[in-house]
Amino acid sequence: MTTLKTKTGAPPSSKRSLSKDSLEMSRRITNSWNDYKNKKSGQDLTQQNAAKQLGITQPMFSQMLHGTVAVNPMMVLSLASLIRCDLSLLVAGLDEYKILHAVTPTKSMEIPVSLTLTGRTVTGKTVNIMTLAISEAFAVEIDTDEYSPRYSVGEYAIIEPLAKWEKGNQVLVRYGKDSCIIRVVTSINGDEVETHHPTVVGISTTINLADPKITVRGVIRGVQF
Repeated sequence: MTTLKTKTGAPPSSKRSLSKDSLEMSRRITNSWNDYKNKKSGQDLTQQNAAKQLGITQPMFSQMLHGTVAVNPMMVLSLASLIRCDLSLLVAGLDEYKILHAVTPTKSMEIPVSLTLTGRTVTGKTVNIMTLAISEAFAVEIDTDEYSPRYSVGEYAIIEPLAKWEKGNQVLVRYGKDSCIIRVVTSINGDEVETHHPTVVGISTTINLADPKITVRGVIRGVQF
């Protein structure tokens, strides 16, 4: 049997072409990425750093921007959070990503700004957010650049205090009346939770959920900026 070959002598590529929705998503992601990079808060975020935070390689991230690989819905969700873009605008009108409509913000809420990361006192301050209903939600003001570029000074992390911690969650921890820290859950063994710093390699913290000194704890559900 004769095998059809290309001019280079290799079998023709069987690579599946991307759908119209996938190509449009790549275009929207590229525009959102460029918009974010033009802002002060996004100037230090490189493709390599973005890829690392998304759990992919830098070449894969570049291919997403150039429309040479399909972008799955969960990656769209993670990327929207990373570069602070409106998820509803990214997925509007794209049937392949309609699953994400279930997690796009549906109503406006006013929530209190209860804390700052450095422990500075906040009184009577609120922020309006577009979100799904979050029981007893509150905001924490980002007033340190320790977590840049993931969180920038002047932004507000939205906290769901009643959520069960799960692996991969970014969580807020406060001991007594001191400053707060943000960590990513690595593993959970009963009340012992192993975590790592969201942007700095090598910093890990063990959190005991039964510790009475932990006065505030919750899962970060988004950022208001």
